[in-house]
Amino acid sequence: MPRARAKGGICDYADRLIEKLGDLVPASLAKQDAEATHDARVAARRLRAVLDVIGPLVPDRDTRPLRKAARKVRRRLGRVRDLDVMVDQALELSRQRKHAPAAAWLLHRLDLARDAVVRRLRKKRSLRAPLDALPAQWDEVRRKLEGREGELRELVATSVRSQWSNFAERADRLAGHSGASGSDRGVTPDPHELRIAGKELRYTLEMLPSVGLRLAAVAMRTFKRMQSELGQWHDRVVLTDCAIAESIDAELAHHDPALQSHLLALATQTLRDAQSHLKRFARLWQARGRELSEIVPRLSAVEQPRADVIQPQTDHDPAGSEPSSAQEELPPDAQTAA
Repeated sequence: MPRARAKGGICDYADRLIEKLGDLVPASLAKQDAEATHDARVAARRLRAVLDVIGPLVPDRDTRPLRKAARKVRRRLGRVRDLDVMVDQALELSRQRKHAPAAAWLLHRLDLARDAVVRRLRKKRSLRAPLDALPAQWDEVRRKLEGREGELRELVATSVRSQWSNFAERADRLAGHSGASGSDRGVTPDPHELRIAGKELRYTLEMLPSVGLRLAAVAMRTFKRMQSELGQWHDRVVLTDCAIAESIDAELAHHDPALQSHLLALATQTLRDAQSHLKRFARLWQARGRELSEIVPRLSAVEQPRADVIQPQTDHDPAGSEPSSAQEELPPDAQTAA
């Protein structure tokens, strides 16, 4: 018998996440589907965000199995996703004449690495059992949330405001450091921590429609641009690290010094590109950060479906993709290594 499902609300939102995980994880492993890998990791992160929000209402012992399963999906598919993103970037670089030899060499190494990771995941077969158990485990939790819509709404709003404060504080430090010079620069803020804070905030913002709250569309669009710059920064530094690590592992300087030189030039380019994205984030934050800090805490109720209600999309979506309402379709996420 199919599970009874509440109409709308966080419970319905989580129902769809769990169903997605059951479909996407097997597709990721069986078909080596890059989109399925990305979407499965995003669904797992969104589920974790839901569990974080409902924490004050549900005992930890009830949510622990769900957290463990979501964490296992994120970690098991994480390396596959990183490799998918790096392959796409290396393909782009291979079209540039000056980087073509190094990019071709790196692409071959990345393809071998991805095949090896997928083979190991298929042999473990350890994701099927926790995925099969998720619906029943979630049913136990959702029963404790019935009739508590007001509390859930307040928890989501409080979480958004707290996470925004954390993100804004880190962004202020990074933007201020970017604009300083010489001895005034001080300790370099960690861009990775800022990026993670942004992703956590994004997943909580995506819950707003499920509890009847909305954020001005201009605020979401601007925040998405900021998050995109941080994601592009991350993807390029990961590729930079990988290119250098692969050349060391292959002892490339010993066997082909000329190709090693090309690979170092490629890594220098990707690191330079990464820094450019970080500077673009800093400029965007300096221009719009104060405005967002005034808008984001002012969440308002959704009375009618409207065009300016948050419909989180991402800049990477295929041209012409049209999301349905937040109650009907889960919003897509940034197409960087999630």
